[in-house]
Amino acid sequence: MNLFEVLGWLVFLLFVAVYAFKREMLDEAGVVSAIFVGLVLLFVPQNPSGWVWLLVLLFFFVLGSFASKFKKDSKKQVEENFAKGGARNFMQVIANGVGGLVFAVASFFTLSTIPFAGFIFSVSAMAGDTLSSELGVLSKTPPVSIKTLKRVEKGVSGGVTVVGLIAGILGGFLIGVFAVLLLFYIGVQPPGGIELFLIFSTLSGFFGSLVDSLLGVFMQGLYYCPKCRVLTERKVHKCGTETKLIKGLKWMDNDVVNMLAGLIVGVAGFLIFYFLVM
Repeated sequence: MNLFEVLGWLVFLLFVAVYAFKREMLDEAGVVSAIFVGLVLLFVPQNPSGWVWLLVLLFFFVLGSFASKFKKDSKKQVEENFAKGGARNFMQVIANGVGGLVFAVASFFTLSTIPFAGFIFSVSAMAGDTLSSELGVLSKTPPVSIKTLKRVEKGVSGGVTVVGLIAGILGGFLIGVFAVLLLFYIGVQPPGGIELFLIFSTLSGFFGSLVDSLLGVFMQGLYYCPKCRVLTERKVHKCGTETKLIKGLKWMDNDVVNMLAGLIVGVAGFLIFYFLVM
């Protein structure tokens, strides 16, 4: 990129960050981390150009933010107890950007578009996870624990619904389609061909929601508020009472689960895809 293109993209990135803050998609710390991730994606990748990577991640954040705000009033109770939805903070942005940063750095050392495929699979997994969580809680049918196959409270990590799984698949598919359109615009063929690329991105969305549920039910910290007598993922409940850990790991919160789900699915998908197309 020449100097004018660099300045143009920097202005664009700053504008998007400020707009997201004004629309309550990001909080103050979320703006800082989003600019950092955006700068890395903009200037580090070799092929395709960094702005393609940046626009894909921005599309994911917009998709996730709109899903968070969709029927927000209906999800209010779940958000209060399980800290889901709303403006993204520093850790949420970083957690959702780690997979992209890993493949962006990998792309710096090669002219191949294969690292971009891994990036898309990672973002697809996060999109699947996000849409599954945000839209799954709207299901009229209570979720089923992926561990016990018994009905659980809405919002409890590890609970799955048909609506949530379909939303996860849709999330991965939309990321794949958006990436393909961008690649066509710059005259670059998707790695492995359109069909295989879209199949992997769609499956990444599904497995993103699935791996998130598995990590949530087996490892994520779940707490109990003795005052309100409800389950929550907050260490301090909305009532101000300190909660008690009843299962999982204290440091394994929703942000860590999201980060691991994106990394696991992204890396696994990339390795399988690599051996199929190379």
